[in-house]
Amino acid sequence: MDRLQEFTLRFTSKLYADVGWKVDEGSRLTLTTLTIACALENAECLDWARNHFAKLKDHSDADEV
Repeated sequence: MDRLQEFTLRFTSKLYADVGWKVDEGSRLTLTTLTIACALENAECLDWARNHFAKLKDHSDADEV
Protein backbone atom coordinates (compact mmCIF):
# COMPACT_ATOMS: atom_id res chain seq x y z
CA MET A 1 0.00 0.00 0.00
CA ASP A 2 1.44 3.37 -0.95
CA ARG A 3 1.43 6.48 1.23
CA LEU A 4 -1.64 8.00 -0.42
CA GLN A 5 -3.63 4.82 0.15
CA GLU A 6 -2.47 4.67 3.77
CA PHE A 7 -3.47 8.30 4.34
CA THR A 8 -6.83 7.81 2.67
CA LEU A 9 -7.50 4.66 4.69
CA ARG A 10 -6.67 6.43 7.97
CA PHE A 11 -8.81 9.43 7.00
CA THR A 12 -11.79 7.37 5.87
CA SER A 13 -11.52 5.02 8.84
CA LYS A 14 -12.22 7.96 11.17
CA LEU A 15 -14.94 9.24 8.88
CA TYR A 16 -16.41 5.76 8.54
CA ALA A 17 -16.50 5.42 12.33
CA ASP A 18 -18.53 8.65 12.46
CA VAL A 19 -20.98 8.08 9.60
CA GLY A 20 -20.67 4.49 8.41
CA TRP A 21 -23.59 3.18 10.41
CA LYS A 22 -25.96 5.88 9.11
CA VAL A 23 -26.31 4.20 5.74
CA ASP A 24 -30.10 4.16 6.05
CA GLU A 25 -30.08 7.95 5.90
CA GLY A 26 -28.52 7.66 2.45
CA SER A 27 -26.51 10.86 2.67
CA ARG A 28 -23.96 11.45 -0.04
CA LEU A 29 -21.19 11.63 2.57
CA THR A 30 -22.15 8.25 4.05
CA LEU A 31 -22.34 6.54 0.67
CA THR A 32 -19.02 8.02 -0.47
CA THR A 33 -17.38 7.04 2.82
CA LEU A 34 -18.65 3.46 2.51
CA THR A 35 -17.41 3.23 -1.06
CA ILE A 36 -13.93 4.50 -0.22
CA ALA A 37 -13.62 2.53 3.03
CA CYS A 38 -14.59 -0.76 1.42
CA ALA A 39 -12.45 -0.10 -1.66
CA LEU A 40 -9.44 0.41 0.62
CA GLU A 41 -10.32 -2.77 2.53
CA ASN A 42 -11.36 -1.18 5.82
CA ALA A 43 -12.06 -4.28 7.92
CA GLU A 44 -15.24 -2.93 9.57
CA CYS A 45 -16.64 -1.82 6.23
CA LEU A 46 -15.91 -5.18 4.63
CA ASP A 47 -17.62 -6.98 7.54
CA TRP A 48 -20.64 -4.70 7.15
CA ALA A 49 -20.74 -5.38 3.40
CA ARG A 50 -20.46 -9.15 3.88
CA ASN A 51 -23.26 -9.15 6.47
CA HIS A 52 -25.60 -7.10 4.30
CA PHE A 53 -24.82 -9.18 1.24
CA ALA A 54 -25.68 -12.34 3.19
CA LYS A 55 -28.96 -10.75 4.32
CA LEU A 56 -29.78 -9.80 0.72
CA LYS A 57 -29.26 -13.39 -0.40
CA ASP A 58 -31.73 -14.56 2.27
CA HIS A 59 -34.46 -12.00 1.45
CA SER A 60 -36.42 -11.77 -1.75
CA ASP A 61 -37.41 -8.18 -0.87
CA ALA A 62 -34.20 -6.17 -0.73
CA ASP A 63 -35.99 -3.16 0.81
CA GLU A 64 -36.25 -5.04 4.13
CA VAL A 65 -32.48 -5.27 4.60
